[in-house]
Amino acid sequence: MLQRFSPPGYVWIVTCYLTDITDPSNLEEGFANGTWQAAKLYPAGMTTNSDEGVTNVRKLQKVLERMAKINMPLLVHGEKACAECHPDHAEDRFMTDELPHLVQAGGPIILEHVSAGATANMVATEQYPNIVGATLTPQHLLFDSGALTQTTRFHPKFERGGMTHMVCMPTLKMPSHRNQILDAVRKNPKKFGAGSDIAFHQQAAKHRRVAACGCATPRRVELWATAFDGAGILPLLPDFLGKNLLEYYGLAQVPNHLILTREDCDREEAIGIDEFTVDSMSAGMKLPWTCRPLW
Repeated sequence: MLQRFSPPGYVWIVTCYLTDITDPSNLEEGFANGTWQAAKLYPAGMTTNSDEGVTNVRKLQKVLERMAKINMPLLVHGEKACAECHPDHAEDRFMTDELPHLVQAGGPIILEHVSAGATANMVATEQYPNIVGATLTPQHLLFDSGALTQTTRFHPKFERGGMTHMVCMPTLKMPSHRNQILDAVRKNPKKFGAGSDIAFHQQAAKHRRVAACGCATPRRVELWATAFDGAGILPLLPDFLGKNLLEYYGLAQVPNHLILTREDCDREEAIGIDEFTVDSMSAGMKLPWTCRPLW
């Protein structure tokens, strides 16, 4: 169905959503016939559309063993969902309490949208040989928790208040975490690749009493470029976008179809129309880079 509505030559990379009752044989069959190239672990109730996710990683033992046997990548939303766990510490708690069990099976693991400095350093120092890498989102590389509660630093005019379009899971952390993540990229760049937030919630969902979690990043390349440039690692950006980690999905390096120029980018405040309008995370911000297609 997806291929029928796709441009010629477009390849869909689909992941299997793991649950407590995922059947290892069905998982292996789908991997063998190309239905999916990896499996995604969401702790149940931790983020958008995760209610049917995994309630206890120990319930996945047979699944993990089968995935290791067939060398199928496990993609992990690494946050612990529990009442006593503060959202800012959910990633650290997952890495200490749950990750060791996942690692024991021996299959390749990619940690998704890393937001904590300790996690990034763990990946960069190759603490676990079968954690092959991690993805990084634009928001966790460029913004911190200050963007949620006061916006003076991010807007030309003085503003104060909550920015619901910055609400995401994992949460934006203190600035030290962002700096540690960028240091980890500098230390071992091949271990990190691009990962963007796909939970593009409509304005109604973001502006309600409890805002939906997820950041819309239509200017993601410009955001990544701004973060990498600020950290002095801009030459690492092409491989970050189009090479690193792709081998674990059986993919070749992506040819360069983009041109990045140092000029202000201040495009859409929002995308979509009418009730389908979505606020861009970087709405109202001038970014120092502009990305265009080569053709």
